[in-house]
Amino acid sequence: MPDEPGNYYEVDEHGLDALGVRLVAGRNFTPEIIRYATRPSSEFFPEVIMTREMARAMFGSDEEAVGKKVWDSLGQSATVVGVIDRMLGAWVNWDKLPQVVFHPLVGSGPLMRYVVRTEPGQRAAVMKEIETRLTDSNRTRVITWVRDHDYYIDRSYKADTRMAVFLGSLILLLVTMTALGIVGLASFTVNARTKQIGTRRAVGARRIDILRYFMLENWLLTTAGVVAGAVLSYVLSYWLTNAFELPKLDPVYVIVGTVAMWVIGQLAVLVPAQRAASVPPAVATRTV
Repeated sequence: MPDEPGNYYEVDEHGLDALGVRLVAGRNFTPEIIRYATRPSSEFFPEVIMTREMARAMFGSDEEAVGKKVWDSLGQSATVVGVIDRMLGAWVNWDKLPQVVFHPLVGSGPLMRYVVRTEPGQRAAVMKEIETRLTDSNRTRVITWVRDHDYYIDRSYKADTRMAVFLGSLILLLVTMTALGIVGLASFTVNARTKQIGTRRAVGARRIDILRYFMLENWLLTTAGVVAGAVLSYVLSYWLTNAFELPKLDPVYVIVGTVAMWVIGQLAVLVPAQRAASVPPAVATRTV
């Protein structure tokens, strides 16, 4: 059996329902198995429930996991009694994020967290009552905060969201600059070749021929840049993979980037090319 790390949570028999996760194999914890700790302990528990990803990592499939034994670092064993569909842990940047294990324990200590599940549309009303109800049940209790799940999602992914917005804005800026550069270069080329265009029109070239010429020329230039960029991307990806053990570059990104640059390049050159194709032969041949 492989050693697999996982996210660790302590819950009672209501924990899975409160979290809204779905059992796909086995059963939930029973009230009799829940332990109420009076002091911190390294004792393992007789039963555990794990996510499907954890079960597949350890046993190959979620069905085969039920009834199997697992051991902690101290050699204490527990039986897998259930497998849930999916849940993510707390460390969002960890590659083992979907590997979660539940233990039947209500812990002890100065800090306790309660998870309350509400009916749809009732969350705001319930949040107003939670603090009062908890205080009434224990007058010595100090409630630090009452927050909804969206708050923790936003906090966990805030850095990633900001980075995605920043990189997306940077990509949009670079694409815009590239498109403007293509328009400027194509416009300059049209102005510089006005006499040549008129000569070709005079000897029988059609407007579609002029348009096709500039579109093909720009496509060849774009292709040369795309090929060079793809090669450099794979070289950089190879170096990052070996130096920092980062994932390899997915070919899908290269393919999507290549197609995007082809489309942007052709759209950017379309207006200058149409202007070149509309030059009358008589005007073009008089241009010096």
